[in-house]
Amino acid sequence: MSNVIWIDVSKDKLDIYNSKNNLQKKIKNNNNEINHYFNKIKNKKGITVVFEPTGCYHQRLVRYLNDKEFDYFFDTIRCYSFFK
Repeated sequence: MSNVIWIDVSKDKLDIYNSKNNLQKKIKNNNNEINHYFNKIKNKKGITVVFEPTGCYHQRLVRYLNDKEFDYFFDTIRCYSFFK
């Protein structure tokens, strides 16, 4: 994976770390902010989004990623240790 976007998902926010540019950002966990963040990414090739499934709170993100055809997978252990 050349660029991984790690996301810590909670009810109200997404804590995002982009490995390509080493930047961390917090956004609200709502459709508008998810759209705004990911619409800035012009080329999805080589990008993988990784996050922990958190009950129902990750479902909005999954719907967006599926709709926009982003590659993603769930990883409980590495996401937890990354944001610890």
